[in-house]
Amino acid sequence: MSISFLRLIRIANFPSAVSNVWAGYVLASAGKVDSVVFGIGALSSGLAYSGGMALNDYLDRENDATEHPERVVPSGKIPALAALETAIALLALAVLTAGIWFNRQSFYVMVLITAGVMAYDAVLKRYWPTAGIGMGLCRGLNCLFGMSLIGQINLSLLIYPAAMFAYIGALTLLARQESRSAVIEKAVKFGLFGIVVLDAAFLFAYGYNWQAAAGLGLLVLMALLSRMFKMT
Repeated sequence: MSISFLRLIRIANFPSAVSNVWAGYVLASAGKVDSVVFGIGALSSGLAYSGGMALNDYLDRENDATEHPERVVPSGKIPALAALETAIALLALAVLTAGIWFNRQSFYVMVLITAGVMAYDAVLKRYWPTAGIGMGLCRGLNCLFGMSLIGQINLSLLIYPAAMFAYIGALTLLARQESRSAVIEKAVKFGLFGIVVLDAAFLFAYGYNWQAAAGLGLLVLMALLSRMFKMT
């Protein structure tokens, strides 16, 4: 696997997607963890996230040639067509994985996630009001995907994906300004780490202490990856 490919899919942010699934799954299963179910769910979520990032760079290639020439598509390290093919393959695999391994609810939620990712990359991110809503929905649905892995969604737990929706919506709007200020860029980076912290906070709040501590362990992985790969 090439370094350029890992940069394309923003591998440094991969643990944050896994964290959403972990928190959602633990909350919905009342702390009863099946490592196989979680592992495949995390893989499906990660595929969707990675596909979305590849699609983002393909669609932004002309703008990035001016604002982010160091990115792998405008720099020529990965051809634009290859980025598009990668995006399509990863998003399709995310849906197939959810459909084959899990229940209808998980499949439908993953379909909504991939549809949301494509809508965000193609249209929603271009406008201030819809950018935060679109990305917030994608992340909220990712949390819901983790909750759906047990075969049913407990409506009383919807406060968790709702909180993630609000947090990511605000972070997305802040990220739109990151090219204008190094301070904002750092704030966005810390905000991405905050996703894992918010996930763990919900687990602690519901009494799942060791699961919360395990989730916080993803911060170490994110920190290591962020030293090698850009997060935005």
